Amino acid sequence: MGWTSPGSSVVRWLVVCSIGSVAACGGSDPVTGPEDTPVPTSITLSPASVALTAVGDTLRVAVAVLDQRGAVMAEPVAWSSDDVGVVTVDAQGLVTARGFGTAAVTAVAGTVSRSIVAVVQNSVVAPSFATVVNEIFVRRGCTAGNCHGNGAGGLTLSATPATSYASLVGVPSSDAASILRVAPGSATSSYLVMKLEGNQVSGARMPIGGAPLSAADLKAIKDWINAGAPNN
Repeated sequence: MGWTSPGSSVVRWLVVCSIGSVAACGGSDPVTGPEDTPVPTSITLSPASVALTAVGDTLRVAVAVLDQRGAVMAEPVAWSSDDVGVVTVDAQGLVTARGFGTAAVTAVAGTVSRSIVAVVQNSVVAPSFATVVNEIFVRRGCTAGNCHGNGAGGLTLSATPATSYASLVGVPSSDAASILRVAPGSATSSYLVMKLEGNQVSGARMPIGGAPLSAADLKAIKDWINAGAPNN
């Protein structure tokens, strides 16, 4: 009996097995396509907005990066704030209030992003500078000619509120130029409060030679500063 060459169907089977997938020839591992690779598709942030009430307050925002199937994936997230004068945000999503106002906090993963609104609004009602805070300076003798009434230490306090305000708010202290006499929104960072409490860099506690301010007077000054030190 003579040898007969394989039929065309056998040849086709051999060709398929030589160039086809393992699965096509009876293997068990499927081929994975590019569409199966997880990619960041959406981001969720919690809470949906941030509300802080004082400079220095913090709140951590939780983030979840989801792939095209809605599954959470471990993807690096970059954080940013569009106004660092209002809030800053670190690499772990910790939002810190830096001043009063509104800012957008954004998380970015791959090509997707999500933003939420952060609001810093002090809940303290600001005492009047003209009728409460400056009245304390006048009553305690700070505006007298033998004190800051003559510009002692580079600070001028007057019975005229506008004069006192211009010398205090946003003005570097003479003792430490890096510290503002009054830093709006932060009583603890204000040199005026440091001097009144006896925590100053140099010199003596204010009022010099007099009794410390009462708790009520000191609170009024701190509340005014923490509320943004308005010229009211």
